[in-house]
Amino acid sequence: MVTLLCASVVCCVAALRPVAAGEPASQAASQIASGAALQTSAASSQPAEELAALVRRLREAFDSGSAPQKVAALRSSSLHADESVVAQVRRGLEDRDVDVRLATYDALGRNAHESAFAALLAHQRAKRKELRTLERDLPALLTALARRGDARALPALVDDLQAQRLVATVRARILGLARIRSKAAVEALMKLADEIGFVDMHNHLEDFRLALVVLSGVDHGRSLDAWRAWWNSARGTFEPQERMAPLAPKDAARWREHWGEGPAGEQLR
Repeated sequence: MVTLLCASVVCCVAALRPVAAGEPASQAASQIASGAALQTSAASSQPAEELAALVRRLREAFDSGSAPQKVAALRSSSLHADESVVAQVRRGLEDRDVDVRLATYDALGRNAHESAFAALLAHQRAKRKELRTLERDLPALLTALARRGDARALPALVDDLQAQRLVATVRARILGLARIRSKAAVEALMKLADEIGFVDMHNHLEDFRLALVVLSGVDHGRSLDAWRAWWNSARGTFEPQERMAPLAPKDAARWREHWGEGPAGEQLR
């Protein structure tokens, strides 16, 4: 605290003092920058210590072999977008315990570091056939891949649809596509509905409706024909808004529940 306060004072004094006559502006700017650097260094020391402690805790958890210890460490890792954290977290992708794998998918999906997303993509590609038989893994992995709304997740969300037709897995695909705010995502939803078939789509109409409401901002209910008519009319000019329009309370609650988020976007699980 004392160090941080002193750094702030140095920075502020340097910033506020007048430039002396004849003093180069670059020299004054250099002194201001030096004060700012001191402040930044002091402020960043604690996060660095926290990061090192988290990496150590993850390493110890995986070395211990204790599933509950691994899950606890994984759940505390997602806010640290750092490659050293991701390197430890991704160890859980090959764990024998399903709860550890599920926690790993979620932790990587919530981690903003690029290597976290890359690890999920690589895992989906490498384990494509094996994932067909893993009824809890596949929907969790698809949800994690879709979470950041990166268009690179779209192929995985529509890949190998017929291999696993569980409600949870199809829901992960449909609502995952809704996270990708693009015209291609709407096209993918329409093709997915065709591939599932009219009869089986009755099990997924509410998820399908919610996904299209999120992407389009309009609501044509649970009618596939109504949505197809809308898309045939809108396809040529459609561009989704950068942010989704406010949802009706029930829709908003359903959307947040799927993603494990509170009303303000905070992580709930």
